[in-house]
Amino acid sequence: MKGSKTKDLPIYYFRKDRYRKTRGGKTKLIDIYCGSCNALLLIYQKDFPRGALKRCYVDRIFYPAKYSSIRSDKSIQDTDDMPKLKCRECKAVIGTPMRYTNHGENRLAYSMIKSKFTKKNSSHGIGKDR
Repeated sequence: MKGSKTKDLPIYYFRKDRYRKTRGGKTKLIDIYCGSCNALLLIYQKDFPRGALKRCYVDRIFYPAKYSSIRSDKSIQDTDDMPKLKCRECKAVIGTPMRYTNHGENRLAYSMIKSKFTKKNSSHGIGKDR
């Protein structure tokens, strides 16, 4: 692909785990934008790529570091330790911290506020399996 813009995009390696397998094994990289000012909020791995985005699991966030580092931060043990998901440009709250405990899972996530964001297939990175 001569002249392709994709050669300069970062590569994000999809997480392969029991959660992905439970959701059918299919995944894609999506960009999440602020619904108010259209600023890029997150680059996110969505397992079972069809359907609404109701929550963003912390272990699936790749960008920005403020949110992607939560999964490895030992000081964050519960939702009270997590920051709200906010647009860095207009400061709108896009999601609130939650713990997803259905189906035997116990994962930190953000409950997304439906009218506050938009999502598109990623144009800011390339998702690959290892």
